[in-house]
Amino acid sequence: MVLLRLCCLLFFIRIALFSYSQGLLFQANDKPIKERTSLQIFPDEDSPSFTDHFQLSFELSIRNPNQLGYLFLLKGKEYKENFSFTYAYPDGQKCNFKFNIDGKKNCYTLNLDHKYLKNKWIPVSFLFNLQQDSLVICIGEHKDAISNLELHHTFSPQLYFGRYDYILDVPSFAIRNLKLTGDKQSFSFPLNESSRKEVHSSTGKVYGKVINPLWLINRSYHWELLFENRSQTPSGITYDENKQRLIAFNQDSLLIYDLQDHKQIKYPYSNPLPVHLQLATHFFNTSDGKLYSYELNGIPTGDISVAARILINKPGPVSEKHSSQHNCIIIMDSGIKPPVSISYSEGLAVNVIIIPCKPTILYQIVGIQSPLKVILFHPVVSRV
Repeated sequence: MVLLRLCCLLFFIRIALFSYSQGLLFQANDKPIKERTSLQIFPDEDSPSFTDHFQLSFELSIRNPNQLGYLFLLKGKEYKENFSFTYAYPDGQKCNFKFNIDGKKNCYTLNLDHKYLKNKWIPVSFLFNLQQDSLVICIGEHKDAISNLELHHTFSPQLYFGRYDYILDVPSFAIRNLKLTGDKQSFSFPLNESSRKEVHSSTGKVYGKVINPLWLINRSYHWELLFENRSQTPSGITYDENKQRLIAFNQDSLLIYDLQDHKQIKYPYSNPLPVHLQLATHFFNTSDGKLYSYELNGIPTGDISVAARILINKPGPVSEKHSSQHNCIIIMDSGIKPPVSISYSEGLAVNVIIIPCKPTILYQIVGIQSPLKVILFHPVVSRV
């Protein structure tokens, strides 16, 4: 019995997604409340005071766009009200950032498409002008000014990211390169710790603390098991960069592992793959979204040597002719009576294999909601 053990490790995924050489990752709503992360900067009475202006800036990465909650709460010792910065997702495609006088009113909302946040570190800054009672907010390429925040002429900030006091909802996010500057004062926090709960500035002085930290620098040096899959037949695995997922297949099923949501879905074939897998040689074409599996040696005459499955809703055109004899796969709705052979205008004969597939599975794989007839007529590939 051939037994393949597939282990997906975070070291590999980190390279495939984007580099997290430093920063702090927050444990979010998918964890019990007591395990969620809290970062506190200047939590005591020795916080600096600003009398003209100050700027809060950091880099932000939303790890799971389908979670909502508080990113930070900003308190001033001179203020009764607090300011908050939150993240939410109104639907499956859109998300928004909001800056609020917490519990009183919303001062600013930025609506974005999820794609804008995908696999990115986004620069975020808040420039407070205390004398003019105004604020300039920059989130990535978006810049807006707001006023009438009831700012005093003095502000002694105390900053809380993630869980704090009555704040329990925490989205999945990471921050790095946190800075607070103004009035000839500067405090920089690279957040490149590895194990401590104290938060040091770039000068080495402790200005804060963190509860339940996940320091990203550790993930640059240590391996972490994310999932494991076993197969009793030869298997192949590939990486879909566009959708940030791993795709594994064997003789009777297809497995997709989402690198962002850390979820896996397995799709059994209605019929076994017609290509008899020996080495599971394959390639994934990112331009047309098709996974091709092929075998070069030991294939009996007349057997299928190339097969393709569509993974995204982007069928390609029929390719130019290659030779007079071809093998290809057509995946069709199982309720459609398949043809036995097809001829092209050039008079080329094609051997056709029909794979009946449950429409509901195909809808999930392809991403189409409406009824399907023919899912794929993939480009003709010459028999090797």
